[in-house]
Amino acid sequence: YDDGDQPRSRSNQLIQSRLLTEPQYQAVLKLVEQYLPKFDAVNMATALHLCAVTARDHPNLKRQIQFDPAFVSLFRTTKENVLGNCDKLTPRTLSSLLWACARLGVFDVDLYNDVVADATRRLDKYSSHGISLVVFALGCVNQRPRAVFMQALVRELRARIGQEFEHRAINMIVHGMSKLGIRDDRLMKIVSQHLLRIGLDECNVITLANYALSFAKLEYWDDRLFAAFGRNLIDSLDEMTIRDQTAAGLAFAYFAYGSKYLQESSYVLESLLKAGEQRQNEFSNRELSTFAFIAGKFRQAVDEEDGIDSTNRPNPTPLEQSGPIAQMIINQALRQRPEFSVTETTLIVYGLMRLNTRDEKMLLQAAEQYIRNAAELSSVEIINALYAFGRLKFVHLGFVNAMLEEVRRRNMLENAEPKFMAQLAYTLAFQRVLEEDMMNTIAKNVCRRAREFSGQLMSMVIWGMATLGVKKHAKALCSTCLEDICERKSYYPVLSISICLWSCGVLAGDVCGLQALRLIFSPGFWRQDFTKTTFSMIYHTCASLQAEETLRMEDITGWLESRQCYEEGTEITGLQTESLSERLRLKRIPHLANVMVPARAGYAEPGVRGDIVLEGLQLVIEVEGPQRLCIPLPQVLAEVGEETDIYGKYPEVISAVQRNVECNIAGPAHFKRRILQRCGWRVITCTFDENEEY
Repeated sequence: YDDGDQPRSRSNQLIQSRLLTEPQYQAVLKLVEQYLPKFDAVNMATALHLCAVTARDHPNLKRQIQFDPAFVSLFRTTKENVLGNCDKLTPRTLSSLLWACARLGVFDVDLYNDVVADATRRLDKYSSHGISLVVFALGCVNQRPRAVFMQALVRELRARIGQEFEHRAINMIVHGMSKLGIRDDRLMKIVSQHLLRIGLDECNVITLANYALSFAKLEYWDDRLFAAFGRNLIDSLDEMTIRDQTAAGLAFAYFAYGSKYLQESSYVLESLLKAGEQRQNEFSNRELSTFAFIAGKFRQAVDEEDGIDSTNRPNPTPLEQSGPIAQMIINQALRQRPEFSVTETTLIVYGLMRLNTRDEKMLLQAAEQYIRNAAELSSVEIINALYAFGRLKFVHLGFVNAMLEEVRRRNMLENAEPKFMAQLAYTLAFQRVLEEDMMNTIAKNVCRRAREFSGQLMSMVIWGMATLGVKKHAKALCSTCLEDICERKSYYPVLSISICLWSCGVLAGDVCGLQALRLIFSPGFWRQDFTKTTFSMIYHTCASLQAEETLRMEDITGWLESRQCYEEGTEITGLQTESLSERLRLKRIPHLANVMVPARAGYAEPGVRGDIVLEGLQLVIEVEGPQRLCIPLPQVLAEVGEETDIYGKYPEVISAVQRNVECNIAGPAHFKRRILQRCGWRVITCTFDENEEY
């Protein structure tokens, strides 16, 4: 703790000797209580360091140390001695002091600024270990240094990394940078080239896993370096603790998803996941939740590589049909163990969502925990939980109400980030839960702040509005959306443009026709890489303009292909429609089932399919299944109470709700009714429960 640069009194040396022989922090603080007035800066730094080692090895004792009167006196005295005197203290003392404060969770801005300013001025006098302690401490307390410090750090690394810096010191520096979120390409290049040059053979497993994780968090994708990490980690698999495995797994999950080097990282991830599966009974709660996140992130990367997205994702798989990793996660999560924290539960649920695995018992347990802890959840945890449940097609009305009540209570929508509003609208629509006041607030915010939304976020909002059939601000929202696409077309990927056109056709139709035509006739529009699904989406807007404005949409370039994709995508007759058609046949009532509705004399062609068409009666019967209905949440709660325990798959929840409250027709169903009525047809809606009853 003292490099001998400065003379010290005999009493200070004796105190130092006594401090270093004490095995526990209580004895250290007892010496502080007795002799603090005689302590010099080295004694103070040593005492703090010994307390910090205890806090590192026993985190549960950290707060106990922080509030000890002797410790409070020690820190106050240390600060008084250090401020303004850094140039008189050795770099070793200062770096040790900063590390101790960071480990103890003690942050004093004046103290940190003074020490870092001194380090900036004379970093060449700091040892490699001292430099690493300073950077590590800054990372622990998330105190970003000034650019001048980064310049000094890069300079010292460039000059000395090959001679003085060992793996431990380099690892602490990279770890500190990842904690700070500072990706300095100069620094990372120096480190990566050095590691590739000297190799990783002398690197222990913990350092190796931390290297990989730090590089991954900073998104510094050096494929040669990660290949070296992977080879050495696989060779050391038998030596790894569970904690090492999860750190390495996180690193390569981020690498697989962020760098798109999926093939290179697959073998490493599969090996780590298999090793984790074999040691599943050793997992702590935190390690199990991290393992679930890793497995989910890997699956997300694989799905993206295979072209699976929101338009073609299969339905969630039940537990008994899922893979071994998902089964292990769920079985371990349901074992009798200490309750997971909310963060751990969210990681597990999010991992299962990405693994596309649904287990009702697991989700019910998670929902009950979220309800109990609703007041403590962050906005991110609220939206992630809602989104995961929506993607897994598990609806729990009590849980949804508890989350939305927190959004209202904290007035989260007032200054919400665009991502929060987009995910909320999208998630409610995914679960077919209609909370009209909240959706209207989101619509108004989007109209005011449209330029803050990316193309993907805008499409999520407007898709949610269209799916739920929220009409109050529909015209303004659709006009804002289409105008924004025309002005910022490069911000909108093809899928987002298609979703926005579908949504505007469903919500507002001809009201925003001019903006829709402006987009459709924009240069290169039809040369974009549309799929059958996206062509079918665009067709809804074209059909609306043809039926409601009697425009000759068949003359535009993409009409034929769009219509063909729509007809092919809707040609399968639903079970409810088949059932009704069969009963009509038995009664010898002439009709057509699931056909493109013909044009009536004097009217435009509707251009949409009708479930049951009775031409003689000029009547179309629309049979609405659960997916075409929405749950009016306020009315349901008023009828059954806020402590509702209605939950399950979406059709089951709709059936339960329908016994008490009539559900709303969804936006796409309203769209067909509007088009058909405009084209001279009478329309009757028959819900699935009415159809089954008769």
